[in-house]
Amino acid sequence: CFPHVVNISVQTFLKVLAEPIAPYDASIDYTADDAPQDVVACARNIVTAVRSSGQRRAHLQEIIEQGNKNGDWKAPPKDNGENDPPDVLRVVRLLRDVETRWSSTYIMIDRLLELYIAVDKMLRDSKYANTELAQLCLSKPQLDALRDIREFLLAPHLTQHCVAAQKTPTLSVVLPLYAKLIDTLKKFKLLLPKISHGIQAAIDKLEEYMEKSRHTQAYAAAMGESCRTSSFFPC
Repeated sequence: CFPHVVNISVQTFLKVLAEPIAPYDASIDYTADDAPQDVVACARNIVTAVRSSGQRRAHLQEIIEQGNKNGDWKAPPKDNGENDPPDVLRVVRLLRDVETRWSSTYIMIDRLLELYIAVDKMLRDSKYANTELAQLCLSKPQLDALRDIREFLLAPHLTQHCVAAQKTPTLSVVLPLYAKLIDTLKKFKLLLPKISHGIQAAIDKLEEYMEKSRHTQAYAAAMGESCRTSSFFPC
């Protein structure tokens, strides 16, 4: 089914990114500890550590609320020197991902990046100086990598929602979505060159399943049906 194939494709992407490769930004001389090779695992470690006790969860909520009250979450100054009003963070919790549901990884990363300015303040608090939290702060290259990964994961996330919106998603709807998703990911390869090797692995997996589907009778029937529809993408 479509969600299963997309899950395999995205898990392949995440697996490739977790493998040791050249540093994310070749212009920077990383130390072994700073090289952002598996930033998804780093993000997962932060979420697990912060959610590990009620006291830690309550502390993060307190930091968010106090920061909102004090206007601590200031955006960087504009080029003309003017400042936007301070951001107000939602008072929400970090979310764990589930290995069998790749979309939960997107949701985990998205929530962590949304709250990271407060999470970073918590990780650097002196009360955690002798705990594992003090070792979990993300470097700027790691944050940049995580943002790129979130941007990539948004494409299959939205595509899957499009399929879920169909009461009875048939091959005539799903197969064109495969093709559109592949085209979108190819564009992401150009937009996100630093994770392009992982994106290509995801594309290869989708194309592999597309090729297999072309040799079935259901594919021929579905293509005949799709040609009679006015639009491939009703959503």
